This record gives sequence, C-alpha cells and structure tokens, in this order.
Amino acid sequence: MGLDMHLNGSRYLSTWNDDGGKVEPIMIDGFPLIKEQLEIGYWRKHAPLHHMIVEKFNDGEDDCRPIDLTPKDLRLIAAALRDGEFPDDEECHGFFFGDEDWWADCRDEAEEDAKIFDAAADWLDKKDPSFFKYVEYRASW
Repeated sequence: MGLDMHLNGSRYLSTWNDDGGKVEPIMIDGFPLIKEQLEIGYWRKHAPLHHMIVEKFNDGEDDCRPIDLTPKDLRLIAAALRDGEFPDDEECHGFFFGDEDWWADCRDEAEEDAKIFDAAADWLDKKDPSFFKYVEYRASW
C-alpha cells in the first residue's frame, strides 16, 4: 500500500461527423465506446509532488478525488518542478506517503517529471474537433 499518483488524459469520442451525420460507434462487448483514457504519468509515493498539486489546484483538500488540470496548470507544475518549488518534507507526511529518503530520490527526477507535465499540456493544446479532451490528476492510498 502507498500513495499511487496518476496523471490521466481522457478524450470523448464524437458521435457526429463534420457533415452533421451520426458516426457509427466503436462497439466493445456489445456497448458503444464513448471515451478513451491515456496514462500520461504515474508516480509512487512522490508526496512532495502530490502535496504541491493538492495545495495549488484543490485548495489543500486531499480527498482522493480527481483534480482537473488545464494546460496552464500543467505548465505551472512543470515550472515548479524545474525550479525545485516543492513543499518542505515536514508538510508531506502521511502513513502511506513514504519518507525523506524516498522523496529525495523523487526530487532528483524533477526534470523528467516536468517533461511529463509539459507533454500533457501539449496534448491538451493540440486541437482536434473530433474529441473533447481533459487531463486529471488522481491519487489513492
């Protein structure tokens, strides 16, 4: 058990084509597919990153609910990662959240993590009228 952190992208499939006609849905096990979900990023026990996202984008409410992130939000997180703007270790504790040694290793990966958040922002910024897209962060423990 521990803090599992997911950055997922979802896109809803359009049911209409450019001419206003109905699109034949993709069927899976007899049901129409309406959404595709992409795993953009995954972290384990990166409590400093988790705490930063919860504080900045969920008013400090750590309730394991999805947090929707805009391209601007994603780029702010990437910049904070690159600038080392993590909360202090004292603010990050939780029973399943790891420890200071673990977090030091996580902080060493900040540049790679920033690239993930930038890629998510780029994905959202790429306009495609066939899809409604969004990115959300969700943690569980």
